[in-house]
Amino acid sequence: MHYIVSIVKGDSYGKVISAHHDRITAINKHESTDLIITTDEKLKKGEVYPELTAQKHAESIADDRLTFCISAKMAAKNNESFDGQRYAYKLHDMDPFEVMAQFGEAADLEIQRREARDLDMAASRARMAALEKDICPDDRNAITISFPAVRGIQAGKEFFAAQVPFIQLEKMFVFDDEVLPAELRMQRELNTRRAVGISDYIVQNQRDYVLPALTSSVSARMWFDALPGNHGQRLGMLNIPLDAVMLINDGQHRRAGIEMAIRRVPTLKSEMVTVVFFYDEGLKRSQQIFSDINCKQVKPSSALSALFDHRDLMNIWLKEVIQGVPGLTGKIEKETASVGAKSSRLWSVVSFKKFLGAMCGVNDGNAEQILADAKQRKASIAFFIRFFNALAEHVPGWAPMMGGLLPAAEVREDMVIGHAVFLEALAIACRPLLLDERGQPAWETCDLAPLAKLASINPNKDAPSWKYRAVTINGTMNKTAFGVMATASILRGVMELTLSPDMIKADALVNASYSQPAA
Repeated sequence: MHYIVSIVKGDSYGKVISAHHDRITAINKHESTDLIITTDEKLKKGEVYPELTAQKHAESIADDRLTFCISAKMAAKNNESFDGQRYAYKLHDMDPFEVMAQFGEAADLEIQRREARDLDMAASRARMAALEKDICPDDRNAITISFPAVRGIQAGKEFFAAQVPFIQLEKMFVFDDEVLPAELRMQRELNTRRAVGISDYIVQNQRDYVLPALTSSVSARMWFDALPGNHGQRLGMLNIPLDAVMLINDGQHRRAGIEMAIRRVPTLKSEMVTVVFFYDEGLKRSQQIFSDINCKQVKPSSALSALFDHRDLMNIWLKEVIQGVPGLTGKIEKETASVGAKSSRLWSVVSFKKFLGAMCGVNDGNAEQILADAKQRKASIAFFIRFFNALAEHVPGWAPMMGGLLPAAEVREDMVIGHAVFLEALAIACRPLLLDERGQPAWETCDLAPLAKLASINPNKDAPSWKYRAVTINGTMNKTAFGVMATASILRGVMELTLSPDMIKADALVNASYSQPAA
């Protein structure tokens, strides 16, 4: 029975005002000066029960203060703002810091109890979803394999993130029959070349490789033995039946690459990778997991990939040159593969990388041979300082463009020299100045005197020399392989250097375009 009693100090303290069979009615009828007492003891309306009321009132105040602490701690845990004024009445005139000191530990225990309850409910939902499809049998006597794991909840269902030794991956997981049609498989077809690439990456970077988690569906019930302690039943050991079928929904190339790597370097077998385990809910659900993981990913831009890569020698050199040439770093767009119309940058890091490769004949295949020596890279920076100084001295508009006197947006609008097609064409045109008879960069001894002849070029877009080359017939920039080669032909001709066969072909096509009658 639920009783409304008065808590007004005085003779009426503890007086029963009314009795109700359900608590909702009592809550709706009680006032702020009343207290609801729930008890099996039969109380009489109009009678006074001061001792019982004092006991229940103290318990109610303690519950309110505990609720205050729980709400504050949950807000902090979830990185949410906490409206202290909203819960101020639950303090009952006690200082909030004193309340937290007195009830904080109990609040932590209650939060952990609630989290454990939520985990148990999620586990029940996950198991029921699998059992309803007759996929995950419940065999508590099964022989299991165990891993340290963290238990969590996604979409209201239990899942586990376990640390699995490399040596266990091949034994645990199976791969769909490759003869099955794609619509009946739970995994993508294995690309051996991609797996070999991952294996090479692991073996070549044994001290600093990084592998993201794999995702797997398990066809039998899993048991989680939580460790004792105040961690909300989230840390423990995951036990999976040995006869369970485990399919990788995402990461089979990583798994195959790991298997290849430990065959090449057996000492890697004790290293671990995180595997996220879900209960198997059938083909449709497994395919959806794969789709959700892969189709929602956004591939990072090639610019950021190059900028953040501290292992690839070509990308290391790229950053060294950009940072080493005075005034250059502020002209390079480092986050996107293209430069916006209103940007203060001139070229993207991707375009500048193409410029370096075209100028020096360096690519991913020969970078180790040419750039492994730090002295050679230092010499290359000195060369590019000379090169850009020469461009500033001789190419019309180049010095004010690099110095900021000509805004980048205006340069893009009116001139060719600030566009990627011109930069790459410049590299191809000047390559003979840098490379020696063996095709190797002569950083220190190359002669840049022919650059002085570029003083005669017209940098404006509407100059006839760029038509059908750097600029299309419609007046837009022509950043195609043909546009680059045809522009390089003009620049090399101005410097009185020998044209390559490709340049001669490009010139012939341009001349043919000029000779055609207008439509």
